[in-house]
Amino acid sequence: MNKVIVIGSIHLDLVSRVNEIPKSGETVMGEDLSYFYGGKGANQAVAAARQGARSFMIGKVGNDNFASFLKDNLKQNNVNNDYVSQDTQKSSGVALIAVNSSGENSIIVSKGASGALTFDDVSRAKDLFSEGDYVLFQLEVSLETVERAIRFVRQKGCKVILDPAPAAKLSPEVLQMVHIITPNTAEISTLTGLAVNSDDEALAAAKRLQEVTNAKVILTRGSSGSLLLDEKGAKFFKAYEVIPVDTTAAGDCFNGSLAAALARGASIEDAIDCASKAAACAVTKKGAQPSLPTLAEVNAFFS
Repeated sequence: MNKVIVIGSIHLDLVSRVNEIPKSGETVMGEDLSYFYGGKGANQAVAAARQGARSFMIGKVGNDNFASFLKDNLKQNNVNNDYVSQDTQKSSGVALIAVNSSGENSIIVSKGASGALTFDDVSRAKDLFSEGDYVLFQLEVSLETVERAIRFVRQKGCKVILDPAPAAKLSPEVLQMVHIITPNTAEISTLTGLAVNSDDEALAAAKRLQEVTNAKVILTRGSSGSLLLDEKGAKFFKAYEVIPVDTTAAGDCFNGSLAAALARGASIEDAIDCASKAAACAVTKKGAQPSLPTLAEVNAFFS
């Protein structure tokens, strides 16, 4: 089985449930504050591990009481944390999350040490990367680090999966090195300038993004399912119907589970189905990492 290596953010999530997410200038009252381990990178590494992958995390924590908890949490979830370093000048990354009664969320991220992850931090793990490994990126760390790391792991023969979240512009040269890109509807709109409100618009945006990247495009659309556009053409996937409790980390669950399925040899279509099932399970529970299901839990849920 190939490895899943995640290069990205490690955060602590501070979550408050509210009746409605506040608008600009508005104050709302929330329930008691809950603490969860998070960060898109760490979430995806844990999701991959829970789906049976050999999962490795490359990231950075800060100089505070959270640091040891964040690293230990990865290890306890079967994620190798040997390549998680500490920044002595910054605090660990934190995400402030409001979740409304429908399970939708609004998130503010303070990157902290995650934002200080450098290419040197990645290159210290040079012996970790092997041909055929899947390397999963997000954009909560330095874009310069992401771009240099993508070039580096491509030279090692790795497969690159890019979750362009939060949406940001990367150089066309680097985008051409991505094998699979997995935006949601908001992110693909930012990347292409096209609205996505229907199947036809989703397909048009995916085609525009594929022209720029030459990558397999997997557009995640929440309750509307997902769309794969690759060299074979376009294929729509329906979402599995569940009652959502909290959509936090649903996208991270999808990406980590996708990488895990591909690493164990699944086809792209089967990997999307596995990832869709895992994400459907995830939204039925509160929190980021606490909601991420194991492979056995997914199989039981859909049996």
